[in-house]
Parts: sequence; structure tokens; C-alpha cells
Amino acid sequence: MSKYPENTENRRTLATRAALKDAAKELMRGSGAQKINVKRLCARAGVNRATFYHHYTDLDDFFRELREDVISQFGEIFLARYTEGRDTREVIREVLQMVREEPYLCGLLSGENAEEPVKNLIRDEDLKRRWMEQYHLTEVQLARLGLYVNGGAMALLRSWQTNGFTEPEDEVAKFLEVIIWQGLDGIARQGE
Repeated sequence: MSKYPENTENRRTLATRAALKDAAKELMRGSGAQKINVKRLCARAGVNRATFYHHYTDLDDFFRELREDVISQFGEIFLARYTEGRDTREVIREVLQMVREEPYLCGLLSGENAEEPVKNLIRDEDLKRRWMEQYHLTEVQLARLGLYVNGGAMALLRSWQTNGFTEPEDEVAKFLEVIIWQGLDGIARQGE
């Protein structure tokens, strides 16, 4: 049994994990995820390596959890489209603003081992059920659709970032909205 009450230990765990994640974000803003190692991360977070390894098995485990956090944030934004009736383009603009403000997100979400959490973006079971009914999709088709849309959207976001975010957010959001909901036919109709 721990010498600390359970809620104190839990708060300390959450605070330590938050400090490590904040430190990782700061380091990624400066040099990207590839340059991060446990020693640099712990020094920035103000924790020792043993503490890091108490919480995570290795750096991959740490980045897996960080990716999951980001995917959850994106998932909450997309879920708002359905629970709050928000416009698709407004939701996409919110994601674009996140990427513009935190450019490391593209690297984090497209790095090694990033595919697994991305394909699980649509987590809300009610939303899954509604999409499957509305669009007559099987679970396999829904999973494939998620991979396809996420992969294409991530490539577009990386390109937008690489080009210095020069294209206006609204144009990128409009393109993504049309390609997601109407496919190539929607793009062709815009040119008419």
C-alpha cells in the first residue's frame, strides 16, 4: 500500500505526465520529434529518467500516448459537428488553426507508428452507428473510409505546413469539405 492517499498519487501521476508532455511539445516546436530523447525530455520536464521509466516503457510508448491525446482532441472537434450541429467547414477550420498554432502536430501524427491511433479517430459508438446507417457502410468500409480520409487529410496538412501555411485556411477547409463529402465530382462541379 502506498504511503500517499490514492488521490494524491493520482494527481502526482497526472502532473508528471503533463509535465513530460508539455516538455515534449516545447522540444518538438524547436526541433521536431526526431531529436527528442529521454535525457532531453526529462531535463526539460524537470523529472529524472527513473520517473520517466516508471510511467512509460520507452519513448515509443510515450509518443503513442501523446498521439492518442492529440487524436482525442481532434475526435472531440469532429464529434462536435454531430452533437452540436456545427458546420463541417467550421470544424475543419478549427483543426487547421490547431495545426497552424502547433505545427509539430503534423509530424507527430504522421511519424512512425502513427497509423494505429489515427485509424481509430472515430471512437464515438453512436456516431459510428449513425454513419453506418446513414451511408449504408459496414464496419470494414467505415474503417477504410477513416484511413483514406485521414491519410489524405494528413498529407494535405503536411503540404500546407511545408509551404508555410500560405494558402488561406478557408480555401484549405473548403477543399477538404468538398473532397470528403462530394469526392472528385464535387471538385469538378466547383469549376463549372
